[in-house]
Amino acid sequence: MVQPAVRKANLAALDDAELVRRALDRDADAFATIMQRHNQRLYRIARSVLRNSADAEDAVQEAYVAAFSHPHPIAVNHRSPAGLPASS
Repeated sequence: MVQPAVRKANLAALDDAELVRRALDRDADAFATIMQRHNQRLYRIARSVLRNSADAEDAVQEAYVAAFSHPHPIAVNHRSPAGLPASS
């Protein structure tokens, strides 16, 4: 069995696309790695929209809960600086 520290280091080396694939398979550690990698950016975006720190924290947390509770694949725009879904 792989030690937790080694597993987390291995996950940290993966790109977002692979982490998302694993998270869609309900890999909580992969999902946590995505959260850690993008948390500050998501918070800054939420803060700039909501203009309130507490509301921004709540919005990001709710987004994580929704994403983990109801995972589904999305089209990711790899040209977007934030890697956000492509708009149609």
